[in-house]
Amino acid sequence: MTAGYPKPPSFISILLGIFACILLGFAVSQLASLTKWTGYLFLIIPDKLGIIKMAKADEIIEVDFSTNPTFVYFPEAGPYNLYTNNLDLLSITDSLIESEKVWLVITPLGSEKPLQVLYFTRGLFIYDSAYAKGRPIYYFEIPSPGYYKLKHPTRPIRVTFLPDYNTFNEEKIILAYVVQLLLVGIPFGYLIYRRWSKRMQPVWDIRKQKLAETEKFWQNKKSTNETEDDL
Repeated sequence: MTAGYPKPPSFISILLGIFACILLGFAVSQLASLTKWTGYLFLIIPDKLGIIKMAKADEIIEVDFSTNPTFVYFPEAGPYNLYTNNLDLLSITDSLIESEKVWLVITPLGSEKPLQVLYFTRGLFIYDSAYAKGRPIYYFEIPSPGYYKLKHPTRPIRVTFLPDYNTFNEEKIILAYVVQLLLVGIPFGYLIYRRWSKRMQPVWDIRKQKLAETEKFWQNKKSTNETEDDL
């Protein structure tokens, strides 16, 4: 008897395979955004409780870099980040880190003294703002609300400025993640254990029965040997 040829895949199976490939490709291409939105969901409750603070959508400042210089209004004093996903700017930034030179110069109107601009030497983190594309590359502090003059490379892109509520608060943020993961993970893990133990119970019962039978066998054999010795 010869084995038959495998059945050809059905039309529905082919469509499902194509759809799965497209979905996987989309997920990979949007991995950075998915990572940040996942982190954002876990910070909603801590933000509502006042444990941490997240940048809101209405705090976004998008700036067109197609002309230079650019004049930007910052409505609040405090620390800010510059976010970008432009590969050219990211490459320039990474190449200048060792020399400690920056391509962004921020100067208050009416002043010739630029603000100090610092690098982010890390990559993208899960708690980076989901409202801004890319990752933060620069950190600076605005001393007072108002217009500021920005000098930068000219590119036909838009970058994002956001208030920085993460720097120096990383321990609180990580603790918030850990606590929520435990609150979600422990009940979920318990349910999985319950299902697993229910499926394994017959196996454990059989094993327990075999151990009892084995122990009984050896006890009987021991009693038989003792009886033969007495005779």
